[in-house]
Amino acid sequence: MRLIAKKYADGGELMVETADDGSVLMRELAGKREVGKIISAYLEVMCDDDEKSEDRLLEALSWLREEMDRRKQVLAEKTRTTKGQKTVRVREG
Repeated sequence: MRLIAKKYADGGELMVETADDGSVLMRELAGKREVGKIISAYLEVMCDDDEKSEDRLLEALSWLREEMDRRKQVLAEKTRTTKGQKTVRVREG
């Protein structure tokens, strides 16, 4: 099983299932394709079509969510507001 999910900058979304090698679109699961639109988030996941593999995939997605929550928290801590001025985001990289 191979799923691809796109979130477009304008709020649109698309989720499809493809062949494992990505060569064939098996079916559209949700949303619609927006050619030429900016993609603000993209996910591609694969696993075998069995319960054990699907459970591992869900565990991996939970792990990814934890990492994104951690990064969001770090960014929030680095964001500071000065009275009467714009919010300034500071990223270290």
